[in-house]
Amino acid sequence: LICQQKVHAYATYLVVNVSSPNTPGLRELQHGDALNTLLATLREAQDRLDEQHRRKVPLVIKIAPDNTAEELQAMAEAFVKHGIDGVCVGNTTLSREGVKDLPHGEEQGGLSGTPLTPIANQALETMSKALNGRIPIIGVGGISSPEDALAKKALGAELVQIYSGLIYQGPGLISKIARAWK
Repeated sequence: LICQQKVHAYATYLVVNVSSPNTPGLRELQHGDALNTLLATLREAQDRLDEQHRRKVPLVIKIAPDNTAEELQAMAEAFVKHGIDGVCVGNTTLSREGVKDLPHGEEQGGLSGTPLTPIANQALETMSKALNGRIPIIGVGGISSPEDALAKKALGAELVQIYSGLIYQGPGLISKIARAWK
C-alpha cells in the first residue's frame, strides 16, 4: 500500500507480485481469504488514488506458474470479483524439471528463462480459459524469441513482459517481437 501510494501519480500501471519464491510466505497471498483480502485492500486504495490524482492507474497481479488448474480458476474468479485490471502469468518457478541434470540445477530460488517456458505456458493457457476474456493477461516466462512471444499470444496473452530473454538476446529482441506481434 505504501508503494502503491508513492508511485500512483507516476505509474502507467502497477503490478503487485504475489509470486516471488524468494520471499518466504509471499505465495500464500495467491489463495483464499488472503488473496481476497489483499485484492479488496488494493482496489480500495486504487479507487481512492485514482480519484485523488484524477487518473486511472490499472492494477495488475503477477502470479506464479506453479499453481494447479483449480487454484488458477479460483484466482481468476477473485480477480474478476474485485475488478482487477490485469494478470501477469507467470513469474519464476520453483520447479527444477528443466535443469535437474545440470550443474547447480538444484539451487534454491526462482527459475527463469527458457526452462520456465512450458510451465508458464501451461499456466497461461489455463488462466486464459478461466478468465475467458474478462481480464487482459500479460504473458511472462521464457520469452527468448518472437516465436516465444507469439506462442504466448496464441495462448491468450494480450501483452508480454521479457526479462531473461532481454539479458541474453539484448534490446533488439524488443523490436523483433514488436514486428512479429502485428
